[in-house]
Amino acid sequence: RVVCSPDIVVAVDCVTDPLVALHRARALGRSDVRFARKHPACAPRLFRTGMQRARIQRAVGSLVLAAPSAAALFRPLRRFVLGAIGRGHAGALLYRLWLVVWAVEWWSGVLEEGGGAIVRRELRR
Repeated sequence: RVVCSPDIVVAVDCVTDPLVALHRARALGRSDVRFARKHPACAPRLFRTGMQRARIQRAVGSLVLAAPSAAALFRPLRRFVLGAIGRGHAGALLYRLWLVVWAVEWWSGVLEEGGGAIVRRELRR
């Protein structure tokens, strides 16, 4: 039995290579779609709630859902962000750019798994 509980908080304290984190983001997007198919009651929490709360996730999602090929437009940004992090740069702007790159990977995983219809259905509700 699966129960969605917004009160559960998981704190993870680890440092991951940024490239590994992006591979995990894409895998997470695919996994979220498979989970939503298996447990449709959790789909709102996976897709609708996150879109409502996070502006970057919503903006990237809207663009990638409308034009899936738009994800390729972010490749130069991805290279820039990974390079800047690799050189030890940090800061609020780089963090926000990282969130954009992460969101593109997550959304790419969602679409690779064929989750566009699930997300659109949840957003219409």
